[in-house]
Parts: sequence; structure tokens; C-alpha cells
Amino acid sequence: MASLQQEKIQSLIIPLRHNNMVLPQTSIAEVISVPEVKELHGEQAWFTGHFNWRNQQVPLISVERMCGIGSQEPINRARRLAVLYGLEKHPGLEYYAIEIQAIPHPVLLGNEDLVAIDEVTDDNGIIDAHVQAIGIKSFIPNLVTIENELKQLLEKI
Repeated sequence: MASLQQEKIQSLIIPLRHNNMVLPQTSIAEVISVPEVKELHGEQAWFTGHFNWRNQQVPLISVERMCGIGSQEPINRARRLAVLYGLEKHPGLEYYAIEIQAIPHPVLLGNEDLVAIDEVTDDNGIIDAHVQAIGIKSFIPNLVTIENELKQLLEKI
């Protein structure tokens, strides 16, 4: 009898300032050191500004500030940025970047490696689930919501 293999996904546990985030490895184009960022301070504290990457202007956001976690701080050049592929294919939003605290940890995750945890947050729909990923307290973001919020903001600028 053939055994059923459970599907596992190459993922990254991404250290943020106050939390950890889990994403499929294929959603990230590159992890980079913080370049020179043209900071834009406006109506949304989660939008940091733009930077040049591969001859493109890439918007930079803080997922934690989108969720109401933490306050706006100057960008620390010792941190990193994760450049993500735009999943929704909005024109001009082929890539966007998120502020991260350190280099992400690659992990192979299956259903048995993720345990849902109850956590009440007012995250504006940014978080799909709070989980323990191989024992590490993390959250899984809703990238569609993040991209749609960012698209709406960029249309106003």
C-alpha cells in the first residue's frame, strides 16, 4: 500500500520587531540590507517611503504598524528588508518591501508544524492566523489585504 505523503511548504519565519511572521519562501524575491529610503510621512504611519531596487521604485511598509503594533521609528540600517512579489499584480506594485528585524529562518512546514493559537488583536484584517510554527509564536499575514491597502494609499500620493 502506498503511503500518503503530507505536503510540506518551504517557508520562512521572519523576525519582526515585536513578533514573527510566516510566509511561503516563494513570496519573497530577496532579503536586503536597508538601502537609502526616501521617507514619506503622511496619513498612514505604516507606509515608510520608497527605495530604488533593481532600477524600480519599491514601496516600503511596516506590517506591524499596519496591525497597530509598535510606533513609528527611524529606519535602523542594521535591520533588513524583505522584498515581496506583488501577488495581486496591481500596476506599479510588482514588488513591495516590509521592514524586518533580522535574516529570516528557512523551515519546511506542514499542517502538523502549525498550531493555531487564540489571540485577540485589532489588526484590520492584516493577520489571517496566529500560530505556533514549529514552536515559535508567529502570525500568517493576509497579503491580499496588505497589497490592497498599499494600492489604495499609493493612488492618493
